[in-house]
Amino acid sequence: MRFIHESISFETQQEDGERCFLLHGRSGRGKTTIATFIGKEYADHEDNVITYKGNDVTLSEAKDIMYRCQLVPFNGRRRALIINEVDNINKDVQNVLHDWLQDELPNEMVVLVTTNKKPSRDEEWETMSESERKDHLTPKFGSRFTWHETPTLNTKEIADELVRICGIPLKAATVCANNGKGDYRHTFKEVQKAITSAKIRQQKEKLQHVN
Repeated sequence: MRFIHESISFETQQEDGERCFLLHGRSGRGKTTIATFIGKEYADHEDNVITYKGNDVTLSEAKDIMYRCQLVPFNGRRRALIINEVDNINKDVQNVLHDWLQDELPNEMVVLVTTNKKPSRDEEWETMSESERKDHLTPKFGSRFTWHETPTLNTKEIADELVRICGIPLKAATVCANNGKGDYRHTFKEVQKAITSAKIRQQKEKLQHVN
């Protein structure tokens, strides 16, 4: 997770660096989490981060995305577009988005998309059946992005990331990582539960102290 974060962050800091990134890998590996962190880190303001789900991106919605991204916000010029489960976008719409990303993407914009499916190249696409193609990105759309596969990490690596990102003690981070069983999504739910429990405990201690 850290390597992907640092790699993409480095690219976006370069004047002529890449601006379109595709995160792929099995569900629960933290693709959306990584994309959200990077988007917020890059944008000048959290309101400059535009997020969509692939299922919601119809042709009409895609045109709205393009229009919104051309507008310069009040909170600085740097902004990020995040589309999760991008493989759910209709194939024709994917290619429309490709042409926009290729020719009209604003210089101050970063695009991060996620997919549970492995991207395919032209030669792989040609050998796929129609049913297989439904579950994959078109090679044309996928070619516009720099691909990053999110690997499976052991619980120690996830615990170290939680300490760095969330600032919680290593012991608590390790418990959350173990309870999450190597799944980022479940692990962050465990973190939220731990934080909520800690707040409740602190409130009870304050009440006992007052009494």
